[in-house]
Amino acid sequence: MYLSVKMKILKNILLTSILIISGYSLVFASHQLGSEISYEVIGEGGWPNSKLFKVTFIVYYSCLGSNIDQQIPIKINPVNFPGRETRILDRDSIQNLEYNFLKCSIRPPGLCYNKMYFSDTISIRETLLPYDIASRQCCRDPIIDNILYPDSFGLINHVEITDLVYELDNTSPVFVDSKFLSFCVNEETAFDYAVTEVDGDQLIYKFCTPLGYDTRIPNTDFLWPAVQYLLPTYATNYPLGQGGLAIDPNTGQLTGTPQITGNFAVGICVEEYRNGEFLGAVRQDIAINVVACTPLLTADLESETTDPQNRAVYQLCNENTLTIQNLSGPPESITDYEWYIDYPDQPLTSNLETPTFTFDQTGVFYGHLVVNPDSLCNDTAFFLVEVSSLDTDFLMAYDTCNVGPVDFIATPISSATVDNYSWDFGDSLTSTQANPAHQYMDAGAYTVQLIVEDEFQCRDTLLQELTWRPAPEVIIVSPDVSVGCTPLTTTIQNRSRPVDTTYQLHWEFGDGGTDTGLAPSHVYRSFGNYNVYLSITSPFGCFVDTVFEDLIFADLPPKADFSWSPSADPEKFTAFQFMDASERALGWSWIFDTLSIPDIRPSATYVFSDTGYQEVTLIVEDQYGCFDTLTQTIDVVPPQTYFLPNAFTPNGDGLNDEFIGVGLTDYLADFRLDIFNRFGALIFSSQEVEVGWDGGNAPAGVYVYKVRYRVPRGERTEMRGEVVLVR
Repeated sequence: MYLSVKMKILKNILLTSILIISGYSLVFASHQLGSEISYEVIGEGGWPNSKLFKVTFIVYYSCLGSNIDQQIPIKINPVNFPGRETRILDRDSIQNLEYNFLKCSIRPPGLCYNKMYFSDTISIRETLLPYDIASRQCCRDPIIDNILYPDSFGLINHVEITDLVYELDNTSPVFVDSKFLSFCVNEETAFDYAVTEVDGDQLIYKFCTPLGYDTRIPNTDFLWPAVQYLLPTYATNYPLGQGGLAIDPNTGQLTGTPQITGNFAVGICVEEYRNGEFLGAVRQDIAINVVACTPLLTADLESETTDPQNRAVYQLCNENTLTIQNLSGPPESITDYEWYIDYPDQPLTSNLETPTFTFDQTGVFYGHLVVNPDSLCNDTAFFLVEVSSLDTDFLMAYDTCNVGPVDFIATPISSATVDNYSWDFGDSLTSTQANPAHQYMDAGAYTVQLIVEDEFQCRDTLLQELTWRPAPEVIIVSPDVSVGCTPLTTTIQNRSRPVDTTYQLHWEFGDGGTDTGLAPSHVYRSFGNYNVYLSITSPFGCFVDTVFEDLIFADLPPKADFSWSPSADPEKFTAFQFMDASERALGWSWIFDTLSIPDIRPSATYVFSDTGYQEVTLIVEDQYGCFDTLTQTIDVVPPQTYFLPNAFTPNGDGLNDEFIGVGLTDYLADFRLDIFNRFGALIFSSQEVEVGWDGGNAPAGVYVYKVRYRVPRGERTEMRGEVVLVR
């Protein structure tokens, strides 16, 4: 049975690093890359009861190796009997080791690998079964990343000839056309192994740990130790790391998505079964290189969007021609283009680098571009074209006199399903409903916009003008002053909505005054309650009106008045008591001079600092904040009294020794006291009120006096009388 080889590649790629395949050979040193082994029965052996087996060893090595020996040692070991036979095999032939990117990749400079073939015939004696035939060499390439001390571990490959193999004349599976394996990091990989099995036996594929021995430890026994993986990142069943590589046990196909770059030792064992019985196994010890890859040839298209399958998406919205920009490259590697669009009746095709296609139908059409279609190295880019027509429209319905919402009804004509509606009502509010109802708050002319989008992101936009000026449902007004004293000035605001300057407003203020406008001012000059009437007519002729009863109350203003009285104590003649006599006053402010703090009591007492005419001001305030002011002039007059005795006794006893006046005399002016005898002769005169008559040498008797003086306001006073001088 021959299992065909097929490399499943989505894109031909150019390697950017070198694969190193580990191998066996004592004589090949650290340039050995790997090996495989197989056998077949070719006839009778040279011993009685023996069969002749041909055993083939294939060694992989780098062309960079120097002094490559053309021989390898093998050992033939009857497992259960002493004695081993060692042979030195000469090379049969040498071939180049192909790599797995076929003809669509360029081998990196210096990349060279060979396969060296060795074979020999061995007589297997039935009595000495089973046999173990092996080759053991040093050493692995030091660049291997997933095992411990790669440059210190040799390689071992062996095969066992069992009793059942001998009895059935079995031929082992053979790895056919082994290749240099290199995979791209982070890209899905699929590689089919080619293995022949001429007997039709069942084959089971699996990973196995590569065999090897530590050359730093002396060991003469031909044992089968295994290399040590760098756990836990790498192990037998995930030699490229978790998820990096898996093997199908039935087909041998290698799949996975390597996630780590590097060079990795991998062991692949093929077990052979016949009728359920295990015959044996052959192994291939290889290295797999994981590298970052770059495209060698890429079919690529310029597009703004792609779908989940990474296909370019072109959207024709109310258009029918499409020019596709071709980004495929590199240009020097491309010779031909093949465009194909699956279109009704007849496909759309082109061989131009940048074609233009015309569509006379709407729908979704799938296409592809193949660059170099007739070459093994070709690539394909897939795309789809979404052709749609969309013409949007909408209706607006509302009652011109009613303040209710406006109904918007979208009526687009579309070749595809309309998925999205975007309304802008012109008042900063929006909606995504298909048929929204919108309530405007203010009257005005609005620009309404509708954007519709179909399932292919085709958009169309329509703007329409809406004039929304219904009559308000309720008239609302708000005076800035509704209660106060006359003259009462108030501004009455219209608070009704929707109303603007395009509406006709008629106001009647209840005192015969009228006005128009949104916020008229009016002065009420008479006491009373006033009704206010307002009518509103919309631009469409809708009429509403309302009377606001007792909206304004104009009260009488306050009236300031006061009286005063001086202090009863003549010595405190500058102190006065002021009594309020105002009407409708709730607040008072007495101002007696410019320096003192006003007195806010209803009645006040104040002591003037000087005599004379003084101004006193009273400011009163009522409950509405209205004021009245009264200023009166007060004459602060000092009191004056002057009293004279009717007799005096100038005898020096200190009692009544002098004829002198007493009383409040500080403010008397132009004072003169004259004393006359009974003959009318002037015998004493004084111009000082503090200087009296001590009688002098006058004899006891009756004398006449005359007193003259002026009071503070200039009035002249004269007193006459008689005084008795007693001796």
